[in-house]
Order: sequence, then C-alpha cells, then structure tokens
Amino acid sequence: MAANHELIKWKLLTLGCLSRNKFWGEDEGKAYRRAYCTTVLLVADGKNILIDPSFPAEEMGRILDARCGLTHADIDVVYLTHSHGDHVVDIHAFDKAALFMAKEEFHHLKNPHHPHLSGVRPAEASLAAGIEYIHLPGHTLGLTGLVFQAAEGTIVLASDAAMTQDFYRAKQGYFNNVDPVATVNSINRIAEIADIVIPGHDNYFLVKSTGLLK
Repeated sequence: MAANHELIKWKLLTLGCLSRNKFWGEDEGKAYRRAYCTTVLLVADGKNILIDPSFPAEEMGRILDARCGLTHADIDVVYLTHSHGDHVVDIHAFDKAALFMAKEEFHHLKNPHHPHLSGVRPAEASLAAGIEYIHLPGHTLGLTGLVFQAAEGTIVLASDAAMTQDFYRAKQGYFNNVDPVATVNSINRIAEIADIVIPGHDNYFLVKSTGLLK
C-alpha cells in the first residue's frame, strides 16, 4: 500500500453477534438469537463509506447519529463484503449513496437481480485512495474485505472470513461456510498482513503482523 496515502479514519458502528456460537457450546443446528454483523464507517477522500449495514433503516439512523453524528443522507458509499442478508439490511435507505458489492461475489450470485440488491454495482475501482480490496473466500466464494492504513497500523476488515476472534484463532468457518480449505487460506493471508482485524460478528482484535504491505 502506498506510503503517501493519508491514514484512514475508521469507527465501529455496531458489534455483531452470531445466531449460534460453537465456542460457547451452542448447537450449530439451532438459532439462539438474531444474527447481525459488525458495521463499520470509514472516512477517506472526504467520503463517508459504510460497510455492511446490519440494522433496519430507523435503527441504523439512530446508530449513525449516536456514533458519528451522521444521517443516512451523509453516507456517500455503501460497500457490501458479500450478499448474506445480515450484511445488506435496508441498503436502499441510503438514497444518496453509491451501492457497491465485491465484484467476486457478483460472479457467484445465483440471483444477482434479487430486489434486495437492486442498484448494487460490482466494485471495480477503489472505494477511495488508500483502501484496497482483499478477496477472502471461504464463508462465500466471493467475499472480499478491505485493507487500509490507519493510525493504529494495517487494518484488515475481514468480514465473515473471520467471524470472531475465536473462529480466527481456530482457523474455522461458521456453520454455513462453503469452503473450509479456502477459509484456512484466507485466515492465513489475513495473519500475514494485519495489525488489527475487524471480524464479521465481533469487536476488532490485535494480531501480530509480519510486516507485509508496510
């Protein structure tokens, strides 16, 4: 990543949770609660970039205000790491935002014309200077996170390539994971470059970086 890029500002808007968590001794065949993902705001190139909105419009509006003093109208870009429903909630409420999803995910969609994805375009160009895509298959075949430099170091927004820190440490995927081998490879790739990982369904956590991309 180019050293002359400005550092990206980032803020967690929600801390996700899982409908079931085997690391808590829960049965993977049973849903214990509603799942929602970790939603993140990035500020770069003067743009407010929202990643994976996971709450209905009214509640998301309250979260944006409480966490950032923003409204739906202040969001310039919505980026979806993959197409699962808990990552694409009420995206059309951001009526002034450009809607993008990982281009690799589009290649694997069974129904790219589904109404909940109307208006969403494949992400081709960078979302902003200093933000790079990182393809992390396993949870889905097209899941694509983001890599950026912040004041804290190299951040990998991994989404569901790493559900929580427990899944990351165990190098395992969720019950609906489609490719266990790819999941291990993706987690290994994250470990090579990250100082901080933002997982799909939990708080961020620190990892030891090898220095790649520094």
